[in-house]
Amino acid sequence: MFRDFVAAALFMSLALVLSGCMVENSVYQKKVDEADSLGKEVVSLQQQNKALAEENEQLRQQVQKLSAERQESVGTAESAAAAVPPEKEAPKVAEEKIAEPPKEKTAETPQVAPAQPVPEKKDTGLKSVRLKVLSGNGKMSSAKKMAGKLTKLGYKVEVVGMATTPDYATDTVYYKSGFEKKAADMARKLGGRTITKPISWSSVFDIIVVAVR
Repeated sequence: MFRDFVAAALFMSLALVLSGCMVENSVYQKKVDEADSLGKEVVSLQQQNKALAEENEQLRQQVQKLSAERQESVGTAESAAAAVPPEKEAPKVAEEKIAEPPKEKTAETPQVAPAQPVPEKKDTGLKSVRLKVLSGNGKMSSAKKMAGKLTKLGYKVEVVGMATTPDYATDTVYYKSGFEKKAADMARKLGGRTITKPISWSSVFDIIVVAVR
């Protein structure tokens, strides 16, 4: 009976010992699994950090390249600008504007009328009038013809050119303030349906004749 009791006690002690060992083994294995999992996570994070570092390096190189290209482009533009000499100021040409129809062509052909015999009877103040003749029908011949006629009358024609529009109905004498009488006298000498009108714009000329005949 005593032996049975001792055997039972030994069996129970052994069972408890084995149970404790199994519990310890289970906890240990759990810790090992957790450590292994953490190790794998650390390796994964290290790989991700490495990939991010490589991407950052590529981006840094691209930024440096773009910055260098931009500086090179700016330097090239500045060199080109320095190499080009400043444009000379174009000479200013005093152009006139006809009110009816408005404006004149910017391209005029300055032409001094050929010398013509001066009539015996002439107004000695005619040559002091600054005079320009324009064609009002689109043909330069009409302006040249008018310039020759005015020269014979004793006037000095400084410029011969073309008006912007070729639709004038009749010869027109434009005059600055103070030259009304001279313009009327000129229209009378030219005859036909010549009319006079005031110059309503800034002009270096005293009288501008638009010819259609």
